[in-house]
Amino acid sequence: TDAVDPGETATWSFLVFNKGNGIDTITMSSDGIPEAWAKSFNENSFQLASRAPDPTVKEVTLTIVIPSNDPSGEYNFEIMANSLGTSSTISLNLTINAVYQIGISAVGPTEIESQVGKVEYFQFAVTNLGNTDDEVLITSTGTMISQGTTNFGWTSQVLASNMTEINFLKATVPQSNDGPWNAVVTVTSVGDPSITNSLKFTLIGKEIPDATV
Repeated sequence: TDAVDPGETATWSFLVFNKGNGIDTITMSSDGIPEAWAKSFNENSFQLASRAPDPTVKEVTLTIVIPSNDPSGEYNFEIMANSLGTSSTISLNLTINAVYQIGISAVGPTEIESQVGKVEYFQFAVTNLGNTDDEVLITSTGTMISQGTTNFGWTSQVLASNMTEINFLKATVPQSNDGPWNAVVTVTSVGDPSITNSLKFTLIGKEIPDATV
């Protein structure tokens, strides 16, 4: 295995030979594999003869389960076959692929009723749910946006894995009496532009009764 996604399993198989002149007990071990990874050999210890007809070679398989939240990157580690007084080592490397995922959630109400001309703020949280740094972009559509009385706290931000940043949509209640007005806010991953998520906000103009004498 050369590369896997988080949550997947990686396997390697290799042959262990007895090149000595007598029966030997082989013990398998590893160095440099992250502690969070679940690793296992199909056999940790076994004997090999030095000549036929008894087995002089054995195929050993290493299996590693990668945690679902593991960060992307290249990992290097060593596998050792240890026998009496000597050992043999091979180096392995594994790439954890970058996985992009963006979340968006409301912080407070998604629907606000307010008076004409008043400024209101819709707050929301943007979270990088992927396993690598990612830049997120904020875009919006809807009747609230087309009024031209809105803006965001930020429209682009680099977020580390599992990092959350708070943003806001600032909106002024329009003078026109054609509400309610909606805004669909979309977050997009720059690392993988096919990854998007959206949230809808609604602004309602409060009716002010006519004055009477």
